[in-house]
Formats: sequence, structure tokens, C-alpha cells
Amino acid sequence: MSRRGERIAFRVVEPSKPSKLLPVVLVQGLGLSGRFWFDIPERIANHPTEGRRVIVVDNVGVGSSDPASGFRSIASMGDDIVSVLDEVGEPHAVLCGISMGGMISQEAALRHPRRIRGLVLIATTAGLPVGRLPGLKALQALVRLPFEPRDGGKMFVFLLLPRAQWGRAREIFADWADAFRADRTPPSVFFRQLVAAGLHSTGRRLRELRIPVMVMTGTEDILVPPINSRRIANRVPNADLELLPEIGHAVPVLDRDVVVRGLAALGRLEAAQKPEVEPRASRFASTFRLAIPRRDAHSAT
Repeated sequence: MSRRGERIAFRVVEPSKPSKLLPVVLVQGLGLSGRFWFDIPERIANHPTEGRRVIVVDNVGVGSSDPASGFRSIASMGDDIVSVLDEVGEPHAVLCGISMGGMISQEAALRHPRRIRGLVLIATTAGLPVGRLPGLKALQALVRLPFEPRDGGKMFVFLLLPRAQWGRAREIFADWADAFRADRTPPSVFFRQLVAAGLHSTGRRLRELRIPVMVMTGTEDILVPPINSRRIANRVPNADLELLPEIGHAVPVLDRDVVVRGLAALGRLEAAQKPEVEPRASRFASTFRLAIPRRDAHSAT
């Protein structure tokens, strides 16, 4: 139950073996229910050495959650995540959010620092004025998105996949058609969430985070350009950055292990954490395959 009284739906996937690791909450993006994580919750829970409890949330207004009782900000949706933790009896958790889900995760961690112990942020932004907006064509495609097929339509493919994968779109999104039929999101909900995402702004507060943060994004993302991830990583004292070559906005579609890998990275960051550690991009040069000096890798501000 949210603080405003709406019922926030979620499902819990228990680990296949007893685990001492913190549970993880998975938070989806604009207009998508938790169903769109597909098999990733089971991949996490059933990991042979690092399995953990997984809580998959439907953001307010989507999936099986109640419609919003008025406009809901990204910050209020961050509060919803903590309400779910209360309901399942978890005092602490790590969060993994993609796109708008990454914005929600940032707010949850900033507003409830005693509850959130780590973040995996995928293809997301800190919002203005720190973040960078997508280009005009991407914005136009985003506005048209609710009115065309969202499992293979032209705008859908343009926004989510790199050009090299457009010809494989129907194969790549084969399981999305059933998911959209099961969890339809009205255009009105989509646009209210879009406004909330546009008003999101955490860039000036990210230095307050004292938890490990793994930031991950595709180099071909046109909806949330990769510079947004670099700027988040620059501002969090204990952050790492992984740029994924030849991947667009729908990161888990082409990299099924991205969340498992991000969660494993949190453990390494926590072990290495020191006061006021400078953010690093340990995998930037090798992943992006460019010999860029470290000072340039995070020079954008």
C-alpha cells in the first residue's frame, strides 16, 4: 500500500538456496509493469553462488497496481518502493532500476538512505539540469509510442534497439506481445509518467549517496544518451560505470546477464569503499574499446 493509499502490486521470487545477500527490488521503466523483466528475476534468485530474494514491483498505475490518485512524482514512486519493503518485512535492500525505474531508484535511495544499501542504475538519468535530453527525433518518437504497436512498431524499434539490430526486432521482442496484452498501459498513464520523468532532478543531490552504485548503459542509446550515465557516475562518491557496446536503450533485451553482473559489482564496490572515493570507470576503456585517458572518461559535467 502506498502512502497515498493505492495498492502497489509486487511479486517475490525466493532464492533457490538460503542466501545472506540483501534482497533486490527490480523497478521498470516508463509505462511498463514488472512483467517486462521476463526471466531476469529467476536468473537472479537461482544464481549458483549469488542468489538472493527478488522483489518485482509494478509502479503505480501499471500492471496490477492501482491507478494513481492524482499526479505522482518520481519521488513519490520512490516512496512506494520503501512501502513495498515494509510490506514484505525487509528493513534493507538494493535496488535495480532501468530508465524511469532508475530515476525512481535514485529518489528512493536519497529519500530513505537507511533503507537502501546499493543501486544498479541502467540506461537512466539524473534529469535536468545535469542530464542531457534525447534528440528531437527520439522525443517525437517517444510521444508517438503509445499509439503504435509496442512490440515491433517502427517508433518502438527506433527508440529501443541499435540500428544494427532493427532487422531482428520481431525475433528480439518475441515475448513482448503477450506481455503487452496482459498488462496494457493507457496512454493517459504513459503521459503522466512521462511528465513525472521530465520533472525528475537528482543531479545536485547525488553526492549525498554513501552506498555503492553501479551505472550501466548502452553506447547506442538514443533515448537516454550515455553521457547521462557518465554524469551520474561522476557525482556518486562510490560509483562504477560500464558502457555496453552496440546496445541501445533496451539493455536487458540484448544483455540478459546485465542485472546479475551489476549486482555482483555492488559487492566489489562495497568491499573497496573508502570515504570520498572518486568515481571510477574501470571497465570504460576496455568495454568501449577506446584508449581514452581516465581524466577524459569522466570529464563531462
